[in-house]
Amino acid sequence: MSGMTHARFPVVAGVAGIAAALLGLAVWNVPSQAAPGGSPAGVVPAPRPAASRPLAQSLRLPADELQEPKLFESGRGVLDILMIAHEAPVDLFWPFRTNGWVYEICPRPDKGDQCPKGSAATNQYGGTRLQVEPGDTLKIRLVNRLPIFTLPNDPDAPVNSHTPANPPARGRSLNPTSLHTHGLLVSPHAAVAGQPIWGDNAFARVFNLANGRAPDFEQMMGPVVYNHIDYVYDIPADHPSGLFWFHPHAHGLTQPQITSGLSGVLTIGHVADEICSDRACQDQLAQVPERQLLLKDTQVESDGTLALDQDTGFCAIDDTPGSTSRSHQGGCDGSVSSPVGGKDHSGGRWFYSINGQVYPSITVGMPTGQIWRITNSSANTTYDLNLWLPNEQRQMDMQVLSVDGISIGTSQRGVHQPSTCTSPFAAGANAGTCTKRLHLMPASRAEIWVSYRDAQGVPRPQPKAVEAILRTSGYSTGPTGDNYPAIDLAKVSIETGDVAMQGDGAMSQRQPSNRPAVPNVYTAGPLPAARNCGTLAPGHSRRIFLNVTQSNTMPFGLGYEELDGQGNPVPGTFVDVRPFDHMDPPLCLALKPGNKPEVERWQLVNLAEEDHSFHVHQVRFSVISAPAVDGTVSPPKIGSRVPMVDSVPLPHADGTCNSVADWRRGACTAHVATVRIPFTIAGDYLFHCHVLEHEDGGMMAGIRVLPNDAK
Repeated sequence: MSGMTHARFPVVAGVAGIAAALLGLAVWNVPSQAAPGGSPAGVVPAPRPAASRPLAQSLRLPADELQEPKLFESGRGVLDILMIAHEAPVDLFWPFRTNGWVYEICPRPDKGDQCPKGSAATNQYGGTRLQVEPGDTLKIRLVNRLPIFTLPNDPDAPVNSHTPANPPARGRSLNPTSLHTHGLLVSPHAAVAGQPIWGDNAFARVFNLANGRAPDFEQMMGPVVYNHIDYVYDIPADHPSGLFWFHPHAHGLTQPQITSGLSGVLTIGHVADEICSDRACQDQLAQVPERQLLLKDTQVESDGTLALDQDTGFCAIDDTPGSTSRSHQGGCDGSVSSPVGGKDHSGGRWFYSINGQVYPSITVGMPTGQIWRITNSSANTTYDLNLWLPNEQRQMDMQVLSVDGISIGTSQRGVHQPSTCTSPFAAGANAGTCTKRLHLMPASRAEIWVSYRDAQGVPRPQPKAVEAILRTSGYSTGPTGDNYPAIDLAKVSIETGDVAMQGDGAMSQRQPSNRPAVPNVYTAGPLPAARNCGTLAPGHSRRIFLNVTQSNTMPFGLGYEELDGQGNPVPGTFVDVRPFDHMDPPLCLALKPGNKPEVERWQLVNLAEEDHSFHVHQVRFSVISAPAVDGTVSPPKIGSRVPMVDSVPLPHADGTCNSVADWRRGACTAHVATVRIPFTIAGDYLFHCHVLEHEDGGMMAGIRVLPNDAK
C-alpha cells in the first residue's frame, strides 16, 4: 500500500513515583471508582489557573509561536453567541490571494446580526474555541452569508471528484449550511410553531436569501430556514467533560464547507475532570499548561481558488518520514498530473495548518511539560502523528491521556510490541498510554502530555533545549483509498522554564457549578410515528455494512440486517448497501418505559478496500471488540467501567467485495468491530462515515428514537 509507514506501535504504561518526583508532581491515592461519564464522584473541580499566573522562568518565544484560538466562555450558566458563516480572505495561504469560508463569532449583540467591531476573532480560519460547563446552556444564532459558488465545468458537475452530484448541484450551489456540535449528548429537537428554536438537528439547513430561494426539491429534503437559524443546546449537568468540536452538516456540502475553514473547538469542563480522581490531582494538573491544536488542511490551486473537490493526488506522494525539504514543511506543492483525478495542480499548494498557522513553533517548558488537546477537523485527512527528534534520529513517546474526551487506561487493546514507559502522573490520575504514533482519522480528538523523554520513555529534564518536529507520516487508507503525504506540521522546542500561552485563548478561571443533576435521558418531544419501530428481540443485534454502491449518482452507502441470538441473519431484515435517503430512516427504536435507555449491540462490517470512520450522533458507545489499527488508541475497559467514544476506525477489507453477497461467498475478509450503544436521547439523528468524501457521497443513514412515557 503506497504511502503507508510500517513501524510498529509501542505502548506504555506505568505509574512511577520517580517520574512524579522528577516533575515536581505529588503522589496521590488510587480511587475506588469514577462516576459514570468520566467525572469523579464527590470531587469539587479545581479552579483553572488564571492567564496571569506567575511564571517560574518565562521563556522568550519566537515570532511564529503557536497562538491559542480566541476563547468565548460561558458566564452564569450561559454562553450566547452570534456565529456568521461568510467568505473572507485567508492570510495563511501565502503567496496566494485566497478567500475561505469561515465563522465570525462574537457575543450576541442586543440587536442585529452583525458583530461589533473588535469583538470577533481575527484568525477566523484558524478556528474559535467555545468553553462551557456541564449544566450550562449554549445559545447560537447561525447566520448564513456564504456566497453562491460555481461547480467545476458545468452546473451538474459533482462537488467531489469521486462523488457524482446528489442532491442536484444547482441546489447545492446556493450554499446552504447548518451546525452540528460533534460529540455532545444533547437533544436534536426540531423547531415547532411559535418557538423557532432548534436542537442539534442535522436535517435543518439555513439558506442565504440573497443567493435565491431553495428549489422545491431542496425543500423536500428537510426543513429550510432563511438567513439565520437559532440553536439552543441544554447541556445536562452530568454531561461528561471533554474535547469536542463544531462544524457544518448540510448533506452534499459538508466536505467543501469544512475544507474551506468552517469548524472550531468546543470544550466542556477541563482536562482534570477527565483524568483526576481527587482534589490533589486536580490541583497539580492545573499547573500544567494546556494548548489547543486544531488541525486543518486546504488545497489551493495556482490561480488562488480553493479546491472544493479535494483531491488526494494533489501532491506527488512522498511518504518519507520527517522530510526536511521546504516543500513538506506545512504542506506540499501541487503535482503536474494527479494519479487520482488526472488534474494539473502544478503551481498550487496543499496547506496543512495548526490553529490557522502554517509550520508554527511550539515551545514546551520543563519540568511540567504541556497538555496538547488535538482535534482533527480535516474533511478527509487521516493523520499519523509523531514527535521526531532529528538530533537523536528517533520518535519520542507521547503520553495519551484521553481519546474523544474520555480518559484512557494503561492496558491498551490493539497495540503491538508493548514497551516500558514511565508516567509523570502518579496514582491519583489515570496514567494513560504512551505511544510513538497517534492515528487520528477525521473528527478524532486526543489529549496528550508532552515533555522530553529519553529512548526508554522516561521523562527527563535537559540542561539545554531539545528540538523536535511534530509531523504526520505518509499514510495509505487502502488499495482503493487515499494516499496522504508526509508533512512536517510544527517545529517543537522543549526547554527549561515556563511558557505563557499566546493569543486570545490563554487559560482562564473556572467557576465550579452547583447545579443539581438531571436525569440521563433527554427527549425531543412528540415525533411522527415510524413503521417497524420497536425494540430488538432478546439476544438480537444489528449488523451495519459499509461499502461502495452500484448507484450512478452516489458511490458510497450503508447496508443493514438484524441478527438473532446465534448471530444468524433474521429473514426479511436485509437491506443491501445503498446511499443515504433522508426520507427513509432504516432504523427505528423506542426508549424503554419511563424513557430509560435502550441498549443495543451493533456489528460494523467494512467491505470496502479503504478505511472508514464510523460515527453516531447523540450517543457514545463502548467498543467491545475491534481490529487493531497501528497507532490507534481507544479507551479499554477500566475495572467494571467501559469508557465511551463517539467514533471508531474501521480498517479496509482484504480482497474485493462489490456486494454483501461477495462477502458471504468469502471474496474478501472484513475486519469487524462490535459496539454497545446505549440510546438515551429521543429524536431523529444520523450515523455515518466521518470521512466527509464518503459521507457526502452517501455513506450515511438516519435513525429514529421514539420517547416512551409509559410507566
